[in-house]
Amino acid sequence: MIVEAQNDYTEFLIQFAPYTDNITEANDRSCSIEYNDDSQFVYAVALGKNQSTYNIFFFGEMIGLDKQNALVNRTFVGILSYTGSPSSIDCDNDFTFTIQFIPGAFAHQEHIVMVTDLIGSIAYGFSDLFTFSYTAATNNLVVYQNNSLSPSTSFSPFAVDYDGGLGIIAGFLDNGRNSRVRYRAVIILFSVSASTAIATPISSWNYSASLTSWQAGLTNVGADQYAAKFDMSVSINPITTQVLVGIQSINTVFLFSYTTTTLTLISSMSPG
Repeated sequence: MIVEAQNDYTEFLIQFAPYTDNITEANDRSCSIEYNDDSQFVYAVALGKNQSTYNIFFFGEMIGLDKQNALVNRTFVGILSYTGSPSSIDCDNDFTFTIQFIPGAFAHQEHIVMVTDLIGSIAYGFSDLFTFSYTAATNNLVVYQNNSLSPSTSFSPFAVDYDGGLGIIAGFLDNGRNSRVRYRAVIILFSVSASTAIATPISSWNYSASLTSWQAGLTNVGADQYAAKFDMSVSINPITTQVLVGIQSINTVFLFSYTTTTLTLISSMSPG
């Protein structure tokens, strides 16, 4: 199943397998499902890699609110569920929405990421101010109102993946306004509890540029605000216990191996 949040049209575009370039067949196996509120802006959707049900997790914020003020009912988490047959798609009757707001008052979250377990039964979300777990079967949302991955230093998450027991999250740590390199890239190996939504860091790796490289001149000023040049990506292979991490701003891809206690850099590739 492929899902796209189309905020310009306030709808989800959903394509069911098998996928084909035959337009007629593709249209028969696709649905456009409108958001249940035109004021919703969806940041991301998440599905399990070995999806066992047709649950689509999503999160976002209500638009039209002051970004600086801490407000209740700003950030929402939801599930769009398909309960019909995969062989006979009924777009009008077989989709249901479930939405909850993150409790508490928060300002706009510039960086927030989400991932599910392998079968798509539980979603986990991470921001600089809170983490959450959302269990589909019980509709249970648990929020931990702190950044447990980096409680003492501001951490902006940019990408995350999860193998069902361990996760890898990539982002920027704030070095402080007096540091020449304002934000430094960090990769964190962690575990997370569905019952408490507390993420526990296990091992981390900080990027440090070679003094003779062009990356050494970067300060990463502005990484606290969204810009495509700061994008990151994380992809775990749970079979080999390896993970690829891409960092756009330094034009580099890193390959790590991980265990229950360590995160180890294997190699990196930078085209220039």
